[in-house]
Amino acid sequence: MRFRNFAIAVQAALLGITAPALAEETAICEMLDGYTGELVAIAGHLQTMSSLVDGTPLDVEMAVETNDFMGEALAEYVSSQIGFAPYQGAIRGAGGVLASGSGNALDQSLLLTAMLEHAGYDAQILYIAEPDAELTARLASAALHGTRRTPAFSDPSRFASAVEQFAARSGMQHELPDLAVMIDALSSDAAEPVSARVRAVAERLTDMEEGGAPFNPGAYHWVRYRLGAGMSWTEAHPALGDAAPEGLSPDGAITGTVPEELLHYVRIELHAELLESGTLRTVPVMDAWRQPVAALLDVPVTLGLSVSRPGTGNEAGASVVPVLNGQIAPGASLVTLTGTILDTGVMEMDRYGMAGVFSALGDQLQEGAQVASGGPADQPVRALTGMILKVVWMRPDGTERVEERWLLDRLVNRGDTAGPPRLDLSITPSDAMDQLQFVRQFFIAPAGPGDAYLMRRSLDATSNQFEQVAAILRSFDPATGEIDPETGSLPRTHTPLLLSLATALDQPLDLPQGHAVFRHGPLIISQHATAGSDGEATDYIDILMNPWTGIKAATDGLESWPGGSVLRGVFDTGVEVAFGIEDEAGDYLGLLLDSETRFIRDAAGLAGWPQAARLAAAHDLEQGFVVAAPAAIDRDFPRWWRVDAEGGEVLGRSALGGQVALERAIKEMKIVAGLISDMMTLHALYQCLERFGENQAAGACCMVVTGTSALVGKGIGRGLRGAGAYAADVGVSAGQALLGLAILHGITAGTLEVTTAVIDNTFCS
Repeated sequence: MRFRNFAIAVQAALLGITAPALAEETAICEMLDGYTGELVAIAGHLQTMSSLVDGTPLDVEMAVETNDFMGEALAEYVSSQIGFAPYQGAIRGAGGVLASGSGNALDQSLLLTAMLEHAGYDAQILYIAEPDAELTARLASAALHGTRRTPAFSDPSRFASAVEQFAARSGMQHELPDLAVMIDALSSDAAEPVSARVRAVAERLTDMEEGGAPFNPGAYHWVRYRLGAGMSWTEAHPALGDAAPEGLSPDGAITGTVPEELLHYVRIELHAELLESGTLRTVPVMDAWRQPVAALLDVPVTLGLSVSRPGTGNEAGASVVPVLNGQIAPGASLVTLTGTILDTGVMEMDRYGMAGVFSALGDQLQEGAQVASGGPADQPVRALTGMILKVVWMRPDGTERVEERWLLDRLVNRGDTAGPPRLDLSITPSDAMDQLQFVRQFFIAPAGPGDAYLMRRSLDATSNQFEQVAAILRSFDPATGEIDPETGSLPRTHTPLLLSLATALDQPLDLPQGHAVFRHGPLIISQHATAGSDGEATDYIDILMNPWTGIKAATDGLESWPGGSVLRGVFDTGVEVAFGIEDEAGDYLGLLLDSETRFIRDAAGLAGWPQAARLAAAHDLEQGFVVAAPAAIDRDFPRWWRVDAEGGEVLGRSALGGQVALERAIKEMKIVAGLISDMMTLHALYQCLERFGENQAAGACCMVVTGTSALVGKGIGRGLRGAGAYAADVGVSAGQALLGLAILHGITAGTLEVTTAVIDNTFCS
């Protein structure tokens, strides 16, 4: 059954619905059965396309099976297929090295050890803390070879054929990208060229040719293994292969887990700022979430606030509670706009938050309202004045890199020491709650995934989401108006948008011979979405951390190359803008090329900036960055660059986040006023039933529209329009990440929108 034919059948069925309840229930069942059948069909086709992605191993088990469980073959695989990047500590782990195609000697040894142990061998990691001159020189040579890029498809024509068949079946063949261009891109192993425009911006920010201090690749690690006790050990050098010196004497061995002092961590915190009798204080509203970076490659992290809006005139009752990965966050506190903090541990709360809270704690909320109204007529003595997100990169040496985002700022005179803090009364309670009703999904990884990893994970994740929505809708009983609670919620997976953006950001660049750039810390990107009480949603991309190190050949080894990390940061800024924005406000490159630039090194240089931008830029200065901005700041949409003077990280910035691309009202929420996301989809479907009560037909239609919005609204449609800007404005080829998004958009989103539009216009209007 073709989708367009199904849509016509649905339209005819809906127009013929009559009053009798049985006929209505039958029509509803037929509609949902047809719709869920198409969801499952889409999922099946996505799985077919996933099976055609190149057989590059994406996990340890697959890698071991590919190499027939043979120790020598496993060692050869890692040394020949994985590039060397001389960062410090264990940051990528076995999975991250496989996905990105590179790693330092320790992470490569962790990968080889995991493979050997899965194949039945005993394995240990050996190390030399301070390599001698000969070993350092060999590591320097390996580092300059850079990350290898491998095509996602060994036979791209088969994949293109599958795409054409799927598109023809869905009636969306005219929405496809140029398949000839796609085949060419999917077959390429060339590094991305750097445009003259990107280089010109980098030259504005640093001396591109100047070298830095001598660069030390750090400790060296390798592996020894054997089949069992009493057998002789065999040594393998994954980072150097045959180029490793013979007869190395180790300083020690690592067995079991990686020592704590070698690990990189990420910590996420959420804090509320409270005004109490003229004094500001900041309190955590959840336990800090902390995990090793190496453990997070396939782990989406979702943080949001579940919002309660009791009604107009009841400001004391408006409250939020943190939700982490679909559950009330550990150590969560309920926070009201009047500044009352309540421990959720004393309440029995369902997954989405607020049931029974106000009856159980009405006395405390009433007390908060009385205190809040005890000040001047226009200023309460107690109130919630801000909500701050902090993301921290914890390095093995004990130092920390902190990113801070003000999700809500209700003060009108922040930073003014001449008087007490004052609320900005232009921000109404409803406005404040709109800003607080957010969901932010994080992609935290030691390196962006390679092309094959992206394509397979994106197709699998999207297929899984379609099957899950189909299962939820199929469990709906029109006779009772209920959904089977055993169906569960959507699985937690990375959105294809974040996977694709991460891959595009980490594409190897075409650099001069003897130069290399590698990621020495975690890539942390996020998609932030808010939903207002007016039914409109806004989302944006926020790159929180994007650290790079540049190196180049020197007479006696390596030296740092600050210009390399600057060039990489400028390139990545252009890539992000192409993914997320269409208007001129996102032209961060033109911001420096087309206007006079000044470099700001202390907070005094931010005088006259809008408050939100001043807060964000001041935080950049506190973290050791230099701020590069136009001489006349744009007060409507302030933008600037933050630059690490030593290299390391460069980002285009705005008040909302790193390299942010804001889209105002990207979609209107039909029927359900609330966020449509992984965390909220099942909740939104239940809201359909609650909202329409006895009108089961409208409730069922609401579920169809909501389920479609959950799938189409994942960001999968942005790659298609971004491809043109990515190629024309940034000056690079149309990479596989964008083409992957275009495929998903052109088929799945387009098909669902056509089908749902018919249902919506004839049944839900």
